[in-house]
Amino acid sequence: MILKKQTTSFNEAKNDLQTGDLLLMHGLYVSSHAIEAFEGSKWSHAAIIVIAEDLGIDAGDDNVLLWEANLDTPVKDVILNKTKSGPS
Repeated sequence: MILKKQTTSFNEAKNDLQTGDLLLMHGLYVSSHAIEAFEGSKWSHAAIIVIAEDLGIDAGDDNVLLWEANLDTPVKDVILNKTKSGPS
């Protein structure tokens, strides 16, 4: 039997996520493919889910936080309220 690859968008899954859930991701960049080849894995990076209200944070519509180490693209840190790269 051949299984078809399935992709789920973050928006489709976010209402089912809970603090502590881990997301394993397959990247689209050359660096992600290099990591996967070097490690012999189909995953290039991971992230942990944190529900903002579990930390007592009012994040408005961004209640589901995705924490990952991100070296390439600065993102908004909702706790520090500033844009930064690295663990976000």
